[in-house]
Amino acid sequence: MPKTPLTIGYSTGCYFPHETNLAVTLEKILEFENEAAEINLATLDDVAALDEQIISLAKEFEQVSIHAPMINYRYTRESGALLEKLKEFARKVNSRYVLFHPDIVDDFALVRQKLGSLAAFENMDRRKEFGTTVQDLAVVFEKCPDSQWICDLNHVFTINKTMKLSKELHQAFSSRLGGYHFSGYQDEKTLHTCFFLTHETEILDAIEDFSQVLIHEGGAPAEYHPDFIAKEDGYIRDYFYSID
Repeated sequence: MPKTPLTIGYSTGCYFPHETNLAVTLEKILEFENEAAEINLATLDDVAALDEQIISLAKEFEQVSIHAPMINYRYTRESGALLEKLKEFARKVNSRYVLFHPDIVDDFALVRQKLGSLAAFENMDRRKEFGTTVQDLAVVFEKCPDSQWICDLNHVFTINKTMKLSKELHQAFSSRLGGYHFSGYQDEKTLHTCFFLTHETEILDAIEDFSQVLIHEGGAPAEYHPDFIAKEDGYIRDYFYSID
């Protein structure tokens, strides 16, 4: 059983593809009294849609984080302007970090310049050519020494189902750990789903620091039901609190 109270949150991307409006998804997550949320700005259109309603909803959570758009970050005026927008939005909602996939960042110096310790990077899944290993992330953190590491346990599971890689990553980067991403794994086509459907307790067991915020990234089940997050939340909490 965890020695500290669990802080579990959900990514707004959990409702994809059934709902993509950020305000609506934040309202849905709030319905289940979750303490945390990660605002998934998957596209530039999501950034353009940020408004006072989204800011107001985000402030209702105890813990907020931001997932940056999935574009290449180069030393260009456009990338610099986007990073400034993300920094300003993060300030308004008191975000703990702005998260990037390291494999799509071409200029880490620009990210460091604009965001500093607000920047975070996650370890990647087996489909990616960079960002999956301790060695890869060591390169990232050498270039962005103030940045945080978000441990994505689902990504580890795609590479190493014994979760040995998770221990290696913790040994190397636990001092900069800023939280966890986790979700069930179905197959290569459905990388992120719900644990109540797939039951990979190996992923749940790999959490080493329960004082960190746990952000669930699982997508909505194919047989969609609007209260699936309540069911998933109950499954996860029941599992953790059943551990001796």
